[in-house]
Amino acid sequence: MAWPTLAELVSNFAPILHLDKDEVNLPSSTDWYIGQVGYQAAGGIYSGPGQWNWGTAEQSSPDDYLVAPQAIWASLMKGYLPSATSYVHVLPVDDRTDMVDLQYWLFYPYNGQETFEVTGWTGNTGQALMPLSIHWGDWECVTVRVNIDQQVVGVFFSQHSGGQWCSPNDGFLSLSGTHPNVYVASGSHANYPAASNSTYEIGGVDVWDVRFAVADYARGGGPTVNLVTPNPPVVIQNDAQAILPTPVTPPPWLAFKGRWGQPIEPTLTDAEIGSLVAAAANGMQLNVLVEEAVQYVAGSTTLQAWLSEVILPIAKGDLTGPTGPSQKGSWAVTPTFLPFGTDAPIASSVSLVPVALATMPGSQILCIGMGNPLPPMMSAWSFDQGKWSSAKSPTMAPFGGLAACATPSGGLALLGLGKTSLLAFISSSGASGGPWSAAALARTAGHDRGQHRPVQRRLVYCLGRR
Repeated sequence: MAWPTLAELVSNFAPILHLDKDEVNLPSSTDWYIGQVGYQAAGGIYSGPGQWNWGTAEQSSPDDYLVAPQAIWASLMKGYLPSATSYVHVLPVDDRTDMVDLQYWLFYPYNGQETFEVTGWTGNTGQALMPLSIHWGDWECVTVRVNIDQQVVGVFFSQHSGGQWCSPNDGFLSLSGTHPNVYVASGSHANYPAASNSTYEIGGVDVWDVRFAVADYARGGGPTVNLVTPNPPVVIQNDAQAILPTPVTPPPWLAFKGRWGQPIEPTLTDAEIGSLVAAAANGMQLNVLVEEAVQYVAGSTTLQAWLSEVILPIAKGDLTGPTGPSQKGSWAVTPTFLPFGTDAPIASSVSLVPVALATMPGSQILCIGMGNPLPPMMSAWSFDQGKWSSAKSPTMAPFGGLAACATPSGGLALLGLGKTSLLAFISSSGASGGPWSAAALARTAGHDRGQHRPVQRRLVYCLGRR
């Protein structure tokens, strides 16, 4: 088969955005935003809306930034959905001629709030909005890898400072024809492959069997944004001209080295974070000991300061204003892809779900997957020099969670949650994924009455999926 035209290709695979039902900060085009904001040069010269252009963008300083006039903050924060446009960067996949990556960059004039959660060991959760990650000019990205047969090979969903790859056979990704469905988190605009009525945890910390975390809601139910009509994708750079020989003229804003919004000061003090903790826990039906722990954190100035140190880096976002697509690390190099069922067939499970990975010495990646629904046997696959190969893995009962990390000796450590135990398996060789041995870990400590209770702490999934 031959490749279609560049315009046909980016239209055929443009994502469909499903905004959260509570989303109030909608996307827009860059032109809609740029036409209403000012320009602050690092040298102190300010130009108001309509008084500047991109003629000197190539000479811009990283300390330059765009300024949203306070008089129109309310309207700018809302965005303008009728103008929403995707801006596409086309990238080759290594030296292959049968695949390309289509980066669809999405612009939101304003990044809103995330959710702060307090969860007790019984699973009861309280929530409050976290006004720490607000900033102007929010850029997000969805990368669609396609092959010459006009098939989606994988989709990368940007999520805060990272993201996750999904492939059509992993049980997470859904397509409407050839268009990936993307569920956008309320406020933060992080992208997820599936809607969820529970939250996607961004990060957090455990204190005395209580989980304090910042999380995203991506439930869908809000506006659906078709990135083909009425505003077709705009290709802003084509680095795959060897196989798609269509020249592209980049828009002048792509060379802008500065920031897409003015700096914003953090909006919460340590004491206010303590109040937020108390507000999130208010009304929760907590065990007396858990309630005491939560209130102690909320009222202790020492723990307030410690908690803010943990929460602030997760939640505040880029308060100095985000940079544009070409200034981000993911612009030139697509994140490492896990091509399940593509470079090597996986016979052990029709629907293998990747749940943990670790980068091993020698630029090798070892990924652990489980079938869906979970079988007791896991499958491990080693990715080295562009190919997947089967690796031995331990046989164990299904885990309630799984995480992996490389060991200093070059092996792999797996941690999983049993009903009453934290289980660990350690491999001696990263190359083979084995041999495996069980590591003895203490069973879950009971409360004062000596009773055992299930482990409630979450292990972070390296692919971003809770």
